[in-house]
Amino acid sequence: MNRFLLTVLAASLLASPLAAQPSIEIQSVAQLGKELTARVDAEPGERIAWLPGPGLTPVKIADAAGDVKQAHVFAVPGEHEIKAILVPPGDADPVILSARFTVEGAPGPSPPVVVRTLAELAGDKKPTIAQIVADGRAGLAQFQTVAQVNRYFAVSYDLAKIPQDHPAAVEIKKRIDAAASGSLADAKVRESLAAALAKIASDLGTDPPGPTPPPVPPVVEGKRLVVVLHEVDDDSSAFANFRVNTANNSAAAQYFKANGHTVQFLEEEQKDQNGQPHPLVEKLKALGVGVPAAFILDPATKAVLYQTKLGPDATADNLVEYTKRGGG
Repeated sequence: MNRFLLTVLAASLLASPLAAQPSIEIQSVAQLGKELTARVDAEPGERIAWLPGPGLTPVKIADAAGDVKQAHVFAVPGEHEIKAILVPPGDADPVILSARFTVEGAPGPSPPVVVRTLAELAGDKKPTIAQIVADGRAGLAQFQTVAQVNRYFAVSYDLAKIPQDHPAAVEIKKRIDAAASGSLADAKVRESLAAALAKIASDLGTDPPGPTPPPVPPVVEGKRLVVVLHEVDDDSSAFANFRVNTANNSAAAQYFKANGHTVQFLEEEQKDQNGQPHPLVEKLKALGVGVPAAFILDPATKAVLYQTKLGPDATADNLVEYTKRGGG
């Protein structure tokens, strides 16, 4: 009887063998830099979660059904053990799978670190950026916070069509933020910022100015953008006549037209078409000249070539003279 039962049990086990547990399939020896893939031949409904390990990172690969049964494996040279969690359907307990493999080869030499100077980062934009820095330094006393300084540079870059992520612009902002933060009411903070801007100017290949602004260097003559910045509430009748005489048939108006100059009168609180502070106005106000004032600019780069405060008796002929000083 017992012999019969044992025979039946043995036959049953041979007819219905236990299912083999899945395993991780991965190349046992791989070369550094070559593609390496691990996979688990899981049954439908089973889920695989790949685990990172020391010196190796598996990046899962989902198939058309969204199942993650494969992974690209990135590993440093040496011996490794890759692990994955197999989660069966239903209430069955998860199973941790593992496999060992070796990556052979040595990493190549690290590329040399190339340190570029600020002048090299600026490239063909160096003259324009140098002028923006010079204008910012000249009006530094008008800034009350570092945020205002950064705003001035951002607006100036926009006007000059220099992207905010230009390498030189990024480096300059990094230096400004490292030198100072918050309010500039503290004399030491302001001195630190002034020193940083002087170093920036020097690294761009420009000589830092002394205690007084340096004389305006000779500029190439050409068309100019002539901006008169004023406050409407403070305009006098004399200023109104001054404005009219720049646009009527006066000798001054004929001079501007004949030489291709553009004259603009901008209000101190002028807004742009989106209702935001006018960027050019914000840049000129930051120079600290006050209002009313005249600014002679390069029409392409918006670099300020000449600036002056206007007196109560300013005339259109005076504006012509200032334009000529700015190369007009």
